[in-house]
Amino acid sequence: MRDQFPQLAVQSVEYLGCGWEHDAYLVDHHIVSRFPRYADVEYGFEPEQRVLSLVASAVGDSIGIPTITLWGEPSARFPHPFAGRSLPGSGSAKLRCPEPA
Repeated sequence: MRDQFPQLAVQSVEYLGCGWEHDAYLVDHHIVSRFPRYADVEYGFEPEQRVLSLVASAVGDSIGIPTITLWGEPSARFPHPFAGRSLPGSGSAKLRCPEPA
């Protein structure tokens, strides 16, 4: 994150959890970054952002729809594109990933 986004202070990074396709981290209590676990998943960010943009245009400002604000490129440190989004609102510092059953 620091290499590709020097404009971020990156004071804290917290592991949120993993799913079938991504590992998720909370950066500075307000940016969720998702890192694909394998190559085929990396192409899902752009279609996902198009859907979120469509939803945001339909609901307006009444609901905070997250938008991808950071588009990471493959590098020597991580081989796939990755994405980060700022969470709307101030409650994101309390975000926790549920433990698997």
